[in-house]
Amino acid sequence: MLRILLNLALAGLICLVVLGDRATLEQLLAFVPASLEEPPIESAPGAVTLKADARGHFLVAASVNGEKVRFLIDSGASHVVLSAGDAKRLGLQPKDRDFTEIYSTPGGTVRTAPVTLAEVRIGDLVVRNVRASVSALDMDVSLLGASFLARLRGYEVNRGRLTLRW
Repeated sequence: MLRILLNLALAGLICLVVLGDRATLEQLLAFVPASLEEPPIESAPGAVTLKADARGHFLVAASVNGEKVRFLIDSGASHVVLSAGDAKRLGLQPKDRDFTEIYSTPGGTVRTAPVTLAEVRIGDLVVRNVRASVSALDMDVSLLGASFLARLRGYEVNRGRLTLRW
C-alpha cells in the first residue's frame, strides 16, 4: 500500500513539473480513485455501517460466491451489475446471445446478461440467490443495486454513514 501511495505522489510531482500548472494536475487526479481502500465497516447485531469516501460514495469489498468484489452501493441501480472483469474473475462468462437486457444509464444504453449470485456477503450480512447482471462494457466498479438492497430489512444514510439492516 505504501508503495502505491509513493508511486502516486511521485507521478503527481512529475506531472506538476512537466505540465507546469496545478489545474491540469487536478484534472488528471480526478481519474484517480478517491480511496485506494474501502472505508472501514462497523458491525452490530443485524446491521453493518459503512463510511462514505471523500467524494460521498459508499464503496465496499463484498464477498461474492467466495471471491472479493469491490462495489459502489447504488440505490438508483435496479439491481446488482457486475463489471465484465469482476464477472470473469467469478467464472461468469456469458455468451453474446446471453446479453438480452438493455438498460438506460447516464452514459447511454448498455446491454447486460442476467445471472444469479449464490451469495453476497458484507461482514456478517449474507444475502443468497441475488439477481444480477453482467455488463457488456467494462466498468470501473461493480454496482450493488436494488436487487440486493430490497432484500434487506432496510437501509439508511445519515451523516456520511450508510447502515444496512437485516
